[in-house]
Amino acid sequence: VASVLSLVSFGIFAFMLFSSNPMARILDLVPVQGQDLNPLLQDVGMASHPPMLYLGYVAFAIPYAFAVVSLWKNQVVSQWQEHLRPWVLIAWACLGCGIALGSWWAYRELGWGGWWFWDPVENASLMPWLAGTLLLHALAWSKKDPKAHTWAMLLALVCFVLSLLGTFLVRSGVLVSVHSFASDPHRGLWILCLLLVYGLLAFSAFARWKGVSLKRSQLKWGYFEINQSVVGAILLTVVLGTIYPLIIDGLGLGKISVGEPYYNLVTPWLLLPGMVALTYWTSRTLHVQSRIIASVAVVCVVLLAISVFKGHLLAAFFACISGLTLLGHGVIAYRWWGQVKKPWIMLVAHGGFVLLILGLSIASCASDEAIYSLAPGESAEFHGYQFTLKDLEPYENNHYHGLNALIDVQSASHAVTVLTPGRRVYEVSQINLSKTDALVRPFYDIYIAMGDPISDSQSWQFRLQYKPMVRWLWLSIIWMSVASIVAWFVRERRLVHAIN
Repeated sequence: VASVLSLVSFGIFAFMLFSSNPMARILDLVPVQGQDLNPLLQDVGMASHPPMLYLGYVAFAIPYAFAVVSLWKNQVVSQWQEHLRPWVLIAWACLGCGIALGSWWAYRELGWGGWWFWDPVENASLMPWLAGTLLLHALAWSKKDPKAHTWAMLLALVCFVLSLLGTFLVRSGVLVSVHSFASDPHRGLWILCLLLVYGLLAFSAFARWKGVSLKRSQLKWGYFEINQSVVGAILLTVVLGTIYPLIIDGLGLGKISVGEPYYNLVTPWLLLPGMVALTYWTSRTLHVQSRIIASVAVVCVVLLAISVFKGHLLAAFFACISGLTLLGHGVIAYRWWGQVKKPWIMLVAHGGFVLLILGLSIASCASDEAIYSLAPGESAEFHGYQFTLKDLEPYENNHYHGLNALIDVQSASHAVTVLTPGRRVYEVSQINLSKTDALVRPFYDIYIAMGDPISDSQSWQFRLQYKPMVRWLWLSIIWMSVASIVAWFVRERRLVHAIN
């Protein structure tokens, strides 16, 4: 295992030395004033987002090394997979936190009020996270079914290969995105060669392994198989949507773009059977299966009937089924209270996932926005609040100068707060950006971004957006990541206890 990790380290260090040496001098003379960092990236969220992602990428190298050696030596046993699990937990948690930080940055800095754009560079981190989700479930299931060893070993290889693929997408310059930070084809060629070498090593080991052969008669559909099929199908959808435009462009067949409409059309239908299976598992655990299923059916029909005129049937169904599943998790937690040996971490992690689906469903079908033109002293009504532009306040510092809008927010009975969206012009790059602000409440945000001035007047454009459950999206991902860290900590504590 140490030899495989050394081989991985050798390739990365060779890439740094010969292709991306951070100590190499680019300019003969150091300019008095440099070009400055991209203003969009001058944020604490973007400062912490890439290191967290790369912690996840690097941690996946260790399960990869264990899998390669165990497959090559035909020694795939449960003890090997016990070594994999803590590193998978760490990698998956770091990737989840990194994705949440990047989503939070996009919401705060880009000015459009969104948290995920299905950008190819965003997908670069989502792909290994989805593969890690599959691997965690496969490792857990392999304790009950030896046939799952094959699937777990393959996923351990896929996680690291997808991590290298994500590095290639970001560092090669094949994609144009605010997230990418390199445009050197020479570097991309190096990473592509590493991807081929490590991928060949991995899958040749898997091909020569004399593992458990699965006959069609042995395959039975249960919760594990449905989970793996659903998440695997979503993973393949993301990989296809990310790689297909690059392949078409590389073959000289033209340029195409695969964006948000494709993913929003495909992924909900793929996720649907997984949510139904999770709801069924919850109801079975509660031993009140018939009543829960009947409640799900009734509430789904009611929500579908209410939302039919709004065109959000699928989102309403997901909100309904995830809300009931979350309620079922709460009932299970109440019944398990005080029983230490129950699988609490699994329940908490699944609850975080259900909360994520609930937030996505509500945010997608209940968001609202409006654009107003306001001059000092003018007001606008939006979702029960009155927004009054009190004044425009100029300011400047060493890096930029700008203009803040002082907006007084009032409810029906009292003053709430003062929001300060604005505009900034960065001195060196001469980039003009919008600075956003938000009225934050437990179950919704009212997000405000300052636009351009209206010509021949003192008015400015302001975009106001109502974002329900948006904070719960990031909370749910952090929730799941913390659950995996707790699982790792509990395992290590048990090991120390056993040794002592």
